Amino acid sequence: MRVFLFGGGNKGSVVLKKLIELQQDVVGVLAFDEDVHETVWYERVQDIAKRNRIPMFIHDYSLKNLQPEIVFVAGWRYKIPKDIYSIPAKGCIVFHDSLLPKYRGFAPMNWAIINGETQGGATMFYIADEIDSGDIITQKSIYIDLLDTAESLEKMIAGLYSDMLERALPFIKSGEVIRRPQDHRKATYTCKRIPEDGLIDWNKSAWEVYNLIRGLSYPYPNAFSYNNGRKVKIREASLKIDGRNYVGRVPGRVVNLQGEWVEVLTGDGSLLVKPDCRVKSIKVTFGNCK
Repeated sequence: MRVFLFGGGNKGSVVLKKLIELQQDVVGVLAFDEDVHETVWYERVQDIAKRNRIPMFIHDYSLKNLQPEIVFVAGWRYKIPKDIYSIPAKGCIVFHDSLLPKYRGFAPMNWAIINGETQGGATMFYIADEIDSGDIITQKSIYIDLLDTAESLEKMIAGLYSDMLERALPFIKSGEVIRRPQDHRKATYTCKRIPEDGLIDWNKSAWEVYNLIRGLSYPYPNAFSYNNGRKVKIREASLKIDGRNYVGRVPGRVVNLQGEWVEVLTGDGSLLVKPDCRVKSIKVTFGNCK
């Protein structure tokens, strides 16, 4: 079966590797360069394609000449026009980091952690005009643990992509897929995130700040704050179970030093965080101003 891939990031790489492993005829790949702020911690789609002598393209209109039977979309972040996704006879199939119809849109995995969700997952579905609204092929759910971070969840979801592709591919090829329409009444949406959205509001609860930090942790740009005009990235956080009860509090104030970790007051308690610089004094106050 002639396959084309719109692929980016770690999940695009995972899907391309699985297609190669399953001995599919990958006739081309369209990829994108990562943004300046992004950490590349995986083998890039471009490098996998080059090593396997798979043609790389920079424009989606190349599909009109290649005439693939099916198109897969994984780790993609741009809208695909209808005149392009209508080309393959067996359809255009998208992988998404949520249990649709919930969390349609951008960065659903990060938003799920930030919102304190305990269930996440991935969906494989046919593309449609409306964003992430097409018929579902299959879904897999995962439990989001209190200690999960963007990195751990990213790896789990990439694993779901690989597993769903392997299980669904025979039915896609034979045309025996049972398509399940989404219940659009239950749809929720997420907006695009930019690095500036990671600014910490220490007036929020310790739980909210904790979720923001783990939702934007490596390999993402990190949540951040400011100290004396210097941007300070917060690498990790840990909920403090038995902390002091501060009835006089200044959110953002450092109250304790524990090696690389510092205890910072929030709107309702405190949080242990690991900044990207050494904090030497409890006189430090993190804020939201440069």
